[in-house]
Parts: sequence; structure tokens; C-alpha cells
Amino acid sequence: MRRRSFPGLGGIGRGELILDQRGRGCGLQPVKRGFYVGYKMTCCTDGRYLNLLYIDPANKHDITIIKENEEDFSERFSGCTVLLDKGYIDEKFSEAMRAKGVEYIAIKRDNMVKSEHERHYYQLISRIRRVIETRFAQLEEFGARIIRAVSRKSLAVKITLSILTFNIHQMMKGA
Repeated sequence: MRRRSFPGLGGIGRGELILDQRGRGCGLQPVKRGFYVGYKMTCCTDGRYLNLLYIDPANKHDITIIKENEEDFSERFSGCTVLLDKGYIDEKFSEAMRAKGVEYIAIKRDNMVKSEHERHYYQLISRIRRVIETRFAQLEEFGARIIRAVSRKSLAVKITLSILTFNIHQMMKGA
């Protein structure tokens, strides 16, 4: 891996963009204190089934992915309430989504909560988010943990097959 400094890019390695030997972006994996090369997927769930939304390079921030696909996102979730984790906090974007008919709720960080009532509200949402995170964790059992693929298209096919297998399993469990 090599580091290249780009002025104006903050948040990734103190203003540095981490690139591998081929010039592809890498993502930070804080738990293992290292970097990885690849892509990440953005999924949604209704609490039971999973739906793949986007596949993007690992070095993109979560909110950036949604902002780049704003029209598609607002069209898919018009009239719905969307619960998101802390990586999607953006007040201006939240207001823009509300204007388009999407109830956009991102869980706030602890230092952003002002009152006890607000703290209780976000604790309730966190309990619902726990169910969502469990679905994403269960997807790993169906082959979506580490996927080795030569192209982005083959990666998309493998992820889609993992999600399809997961959804069929969920359907059979419910029947």
C-alpha cells in the first residue's frame, strides 16, 4: 500500500488517501488496525428480507454513497421511514429527504444528544437497529463475508446470489 496526500481530503489517514499498488482506494478497518482493498455494499432490510442497493469502493463514506444516489434513494423509499446508523448523519440531507417524502432517521452519536427525552428516543431506535444489524450479520453465513472476485460485475453476481440464498432461507423459515 502507498499513501498519497491530497489537500482537502479529511478523515482518511489525516488528509491522506490510501491507495494500493494499482491505484485503487482502500478502506480503513479500525478493529483490526489495518486497511483493506475492495468494495462495500449498501443494503436495506424490512426486518426479514435483504435488498442490495449499491456496490461502491471501500474508501467511500456511507453518506457520500447515498448522496451520489440521492434520486434513486428517494424514489425507492418515498413514503417510508428509513433507520440508518451513525455513518449517515447529515442534517441538511435529512431535511432534503423529508422534502422528498422519505422519513430519514440516523442514530445520533452520544455527544450529539441534547435531552433525556431524546436519549430515550434514540435508545428505542437502537433496539430496532439491532434487529437490522443482526440480519446483515446473518448474511455472512451465506457466503458474503469475504468474496474474491476479478471484476465488479462478478462481485455483484456473488453478492446477489448470497442475498438471494439468504432471502430464500428466510422465506422457508417463515413458511
